[in-house]
Amino acid sequence: MYVDVIVSSIMYFIIASLIFLYGVYYLMKIKRYDKLEALCINYFVHRNYFYRMGTFEYYYYGRKYISREKHFSSSILLKKNKSYTIYVNPDNPEELLTEFDFRFGVYCIIFSIVIVIFNILL
Repeated sequence: MYVDVIVSSIMYFIIASLIFLYGVYYLMKIKRYDKLEALCINYFVHRNYFYRMGTFEYYYYGRKYISREKHFSSSILLKKNKSYTIYVNPDNPEELLTEFDFRFGVYCIIFSIVIVIFNILL
């Protein structure tokens, strides 16, 4: 019986560690990127799935870029012609992350901490 508890505790700790590391990876990646404002020029809700897609226009060192369509969860409400914070890869300005990606990294870290706390308490 105690072996099962120990094994499940180790499993939860490993899962929480992986989620934590993924969140840290996202935040470290965003930290290396340059923060800009971008205009949402198009968005739509995919009819077969529960996600939205957005296209952004932004200027980086005087050059205009239009992003490829970026996926968002269905809970994110994008608005056309509204400005959003983005993070642009300085080595490849066509690659960007959004403020929602930043939140995702933070949520991963918080969720992993909650998993560890519940595992300790139970």
